[in-house]
Amino acid sequence: MASEQKLTCIGCPVRPLSLFADVPDSNLKEVGFQPAIQTYRSGDTIIHADSDDDALYTIRSGMVKLEGAVSNTHSRIVRLLKTGDTLGLHALHQAKHPHTARALGTVELCRIPHHVIHHVGQEVCELKTAISQRIAEDVAMADMWITDFSSGAVPRRLAKFLLYLSKLQTGSSENEVTLLSRDDMAATLGVRQESISRTLTQFKSEGLLDARSRNTFIMDKQGLVRLAE
Repeated sequence: MASEQKLTCIGCPVRPLSLFADVPDSNLKEVGFQPAIQTYRSGDTIIHADSDDDALYTIRSGMVKLEGAVSNTHSRIVRLLKTGDTLGLHALHQAKHPHTARALGTVELCRIPHHVIHHVGQEVCELKTAISQRIAEDVAMADMWITDFSSGAVPRRLAKFLLYLSKLQTGSSENEVTLLSRDDMAATLGVRQESISRTLTQFKSEGLLDARSRNTFIMDKQGLVRLAE
């Protein structure tokens, strides 16, 4: 269950990363927008696939996974979203959300009604540009997800995913990575959980991963890059 609080948009520390980064303060003041901040616990469902909603969400903190159903009992993780990303963007122009969104750890979201997006978008071309850019980035990410994480040997796929996950978490070229659960990594790469566990054991024995805590590791980045390529 999400908790909710009221804040203001102007001066928000996440705004430079959001859709509203280039929207003048005056336009936000005119629409009188007061965001609703919602907090979710790890594993909470934020959006159900095929559900109707009249809002999209900026991720203020934490990470969100998007799941697509493969069968009645199995699903694949088709995207990971981080702080500053927009959740529910595709539902802005279509009636239903295509994926189920769940919290990975504690997540804080800013709920932005569609009418605010449409109203500001009529006045500010920068918002239209930001939306178009994010949709294009989402398409490019979908292509990468297929080519990098859904084909090839498991060690190669996992090496690519760990490098991607580290960059997603740190926002830089740091060597640290905090693993997702074995189930989530298996659902991302489309393999069995046992394959993930076996490959991680291999990476540790080869010195590609050095444990710092239960789920956080220092990567041999060059070694993983060689394996990924």
